[in-house]
Amino acid sequence: MDTQDLVSRLQFFYGLELSQVRMYTLQSEAVTDPYLKQVFRHLASIEQSHVQRIKKEIEKLGEAPAKASEVIGPITGRILGVISGAISVDKLLRMNIELEQRAMEDYRSAINALDPAHPVTSVLVENLIDEDLHTAWFLNRLQ
Repeated sequence: MDTQDLVSRLQFFYGLELSQVRMYTLQSEAVTDPYLKQVFRHLASIEQSHVQRIKKEIEKLGEAPAKASEVIGPITGRILGVISGAISVDKLLRMNIELEQRAMEDYRSAINALDPAHPVTSVLVENLIDEDLHTAWFLNRLQ
């Protein structure tokens, strides 16, 4: 993968993670169960760490995070958060599973396109692991 393609993918992940931060923050405000509130706040915090890691990698490549991502990410997250506030917890968790699974597919695709020794690979793998753990938690909660 050339540098420009890598920057483009990182910009995409930057926007994606911003959306997830906003979405989980709004979900934490929408649910009434205290434990779920804390879970969603914690997930937002994890996703914020992804934002920071990706931003750092974009900057290492001599670029700045895309302004479009800074606008689109929170707006998308807000829309999803508002919509999710009007549905049951089970449907909310199922929606989150779908979003996390899509994120995992995108992370896997980027990881597979990178040289395993590339420094960004480990960042993407760590984010993928977190997304996988989030999905597992949602699936477990549905049982």
